[in-house]
Amino acid sequence: MKIGKISVSLICLLLLQGFAFSQQDILQTFDEGVLNWTNLTIYVTGKGRPDPELSPAQYRLSALISARKDATESILEILKNINLTSELRVGQLIEKSEAIKAQIEKIIDDLQIMGKPRHMLDGTVEIDVEFHLFDEFLNVVLPQNGDKLAEFISDESSGEDNALENQVYSYTGLIVDCRGLQVDFALAPKVLDEQGQEVYGPGWVNHKIALTAGIVQYVRDEDKAFARVGEVPIKIKGLHITGTGRCDVIIANADAVRLLNKDNLNFLNMCKVAFLVE
Repeated sequence: MKIGKISVSLICLLLLQGFAFSQQDILQTFDEGVLNWTNLTIYVTGKGRPDPELSPAQYRLSALISARKDATESILEILKNINLTSELRVGQLIEKSEAIKAQIEKIIDDLQIMGKPRHMLDGTVEIDVEFHLFDEFLNVVLPQNGDKLAEFISDESSGEDNALENQVYSYTGLIVDCRGLQVDFALAPKVLDEQGQEVYGPGWVNHKIALTAGIVQYVRDEDKAFARVGEVPIKIKGLHITGTGRCDVIIANADAVRLLNKDNLNFLNMCKVAFLVE
């Protein structure tokens, strides 16, 4: 499998196949298809050949079934190569648990076909498919969340004022500037202080919100992030990246202290965080 940045020629090909992307979308290419990190969606084209041994009535249907099988196999292969965290790929998680593998395969079976199948002169069928990572898939693979947030609230204060809904805050979200750091993408990246302590990541978020929004959004333009982080985000420059997968971002201790203010817990809990990349 080859993984890389998307080329102009590939974008043109994908557009011809019915996949529509904007120049601001963060795309990661694989031999099997494309993962759009901006909307956490995988796009693949499944190809199938008909079984010549079947009757004419079943001939075209067999090609469609074959194309669907090819698409599901391509999606699974892409999923295996996605970084879950900076230390763990989804494929490694699948290898560790037959139950998780079975759940993921079941979810893939519900993939959505885009448009109509394309029937070629030689009987081959092509289908364009998209697979969303939100909700069911993230519910299977995302680590349990909220422990860091609960610990922080417990340590910092007590009583009724601890409730997130009672907090008043001036910032609406967080933008971490990762430009120039060559950060790689992950479903559950972390922001760490200079001692390696997690100041944002799975431990700070509401699990239900993370399932529908993702833990972070990757963007190329600050304007693209405002729908996620609000009009008054706190902006922090990443110092460097860390972790085996090069997905976690180190920020200055002073910025970590500024971020970990009880007034900011609400937007951290709601995953209103974006990573600004090239």
